[in-house]
Amino acid sequence: MGTEENITLDMVRQHFHEEGGFHLWDDFSGIEPDAAAYIVDNATSAIFLSIRQLCSESAAILSTHSMTLHFETLSELTDGAAAALAKHQARLVLAGVQRLSPAAASALEKTSAHLVFPNLKRLDFEVTAALEYCKAKSLEFHGLQYLAPESAAHLASTGGRLTVFTHHLPLAAAEVLSGSRSSCLTVKAEDFHGTTAEALSSFASTLVLYCPDGVPFEADVAHALKNHRGTLFFNSPIWDRKVCKGLSEHSGGGVVAEVEIGLFGGFDPFRLTLGGARELSKSNCDLSLRDPRTLPEKICEALSRHRGTLQLPRLKRLSAAGAQWLRRHPGPLRFTKELESASLALLDGHPDVRVD
Repeated sequence: MGTEENITLDMVRQHFHEEGGFHLWDDFSGIEPDAAAYIVDNATSAIFLSIRQLCSESAAILSTHSMTLHFETLSELTDGAAAALAKHQARLVLAGVQRLSPAAASALEKTSAHLVFPNLKRLDFEVTAALEYCKAKSLEFHGLQYLAPESAAHLASTGGRLTVFTHHLPLAAAEVLSGSRSSCLTVKAEDFHGTTAEALSSFASTLVLYCPDGVPFEADVAHALKNHRGTLFFNSPIWDRKVCKGLSEHSGGGVVAEVEIGLFGGFDPFRLTLGGARELSKSNCDLSLRDPRTLPEKICEALSRHRGTLQLPRLKRLSAAGAQWLRRHPGPLRFTKELESASLALLDGHPDVRVD
């Protein structure tokens, strides 16, 4: 249960003086406009607020902040506050909102920010109709229970990046989403099956798929995506031979293999089996293995036969034997500054190595 106090100017001045920033973790009733102005004038990073109410005047002031606005406990968004927040241009996270009115949705439809609803449970038809031509850079729903095909049709008309995490995704809704105008479609569903993947495979641009919590994708899901023509981000904790065989048939713009970020921001161990690596090496697509920090020699040997661009953005070190195999890779090798200089030196002799 939070305090009935509002965040006041004296309160934020004291915290900036004592803490060098704004770190009030208590749940407050609201925030006074002069306090909001002081925070915006002095904050040098994202603003996180635990408030249950937001007046239009304070919302208008906060919307001018050039970085993320995160409202953790704002459960009800008035039409006036929504209209003011729609002018924000960075990232707007409405974590406390579990129901959204059509009027508030209509106001937010005009925003050009990244619009995020981590805990919105329902998307009523009237709400998605109001968001049909949303101008947000990205529109994200992370806590839906269900997405109706009619609502999916509205969301498919948005032009930015679209993210849908839902407990249940009907096949008809997946078919509608496959025709989305979005530049990138991200989907996670607890009931994701091969038929769902096949429906989404006709999406024309970048497709990001997250496996159900803690449950690796079945091989039929990977196989069903072989006709997808865009870049495929495939998120799974385990990469075995059956899954990788399906992904090796992908004929689009490349495959990015990664694992899901855990509850506390850490990465689960990336488990690429030797059989999986051998199957991925048969792909002609560009391949990005996003998470491994090290690669065993046998995995390097298998990947050395891959013919496209091989990206290892989080790799930190290579053994001499592993580097010897990767030097034989016929395509470009791409790393980041994560790779230790000693390991990079072991790759001397490969004609196309780049560190970005």
